[in-house]
Parts: sequence; structure tokens; C-alpha cells
Amino acid sequence: MPGPPPPGFHPGQYDRERDAFMSHFAKFYDALLDSTQLRADLATKIHKANELVGAHQIELRKVENLRQQYEAALADLKARTDKTLNASEPKTGERGSSRPRSSGGPAGDVEMKSS
Repeated sequence: MPGPPPPGFHPGQYDRERDAFMSHFAKFYDALLDSTQLRADLATKIHKANELVGAHQIELRKVENLRQQYEAALADLKARTDKTLNASEPKTGERGSSRPRSSGGPAGDVEMKSS
């Protein structure tokens, strides 16, 4: 059984002092908990960001590959077009006379009249 209270003891004062003393630890605990939660959130966000960067790099490689394929196909088409056009042009002396040609247009080769 506890002994008699010390002289000058006021029950309400003891509770207030204890609460004041413990409030510092409660604030520290809350800050520690907040810090732990923030670290977990940050780790999650960093992980997601790294996944997005990886996915972005994969997509960039795909786009670069498509660009190279497009440029190769365009160069091939240009080479085939040039070859076809060069093959369809008459060679010098092949038709007997060389006539002036127009510079192109929807009608193709048009004989130019001389005046």
C-alpha cells in the first residue's frame, strides 16, 4: 500500500507535469513515424520512376529502330525509282535524233517545236 502523499502534493499538478514531460516523447514518436512513412513513400516513387525510365528507354529504342527502317526503305525506294527512270530514258543515238525534252510535268515527255 502506498504511503501518504508528500507535503505540497496536488494530484492535478502531477498529471499536468507528467503529460508535459511525455508530450515531448509523443512528438518525437509522431515525427519518427512520419519519417518512416515518408521514406517508404519515397522508395515506392523512386521504384516507379525507375520503371518508367526503363519503359521510356525501350520505347525510344523502338522509335529509333523504326526511324532507321523508314530511312532504309526510303533510300531503297529512291534507288529503285532512279534505276527505273534511268532505264526508261532513251540513250544517246538510240532513237536516231535527240530532241529537246520538257522539264517534266503531267504530260511526260513533250516534243518541243522549234520556230
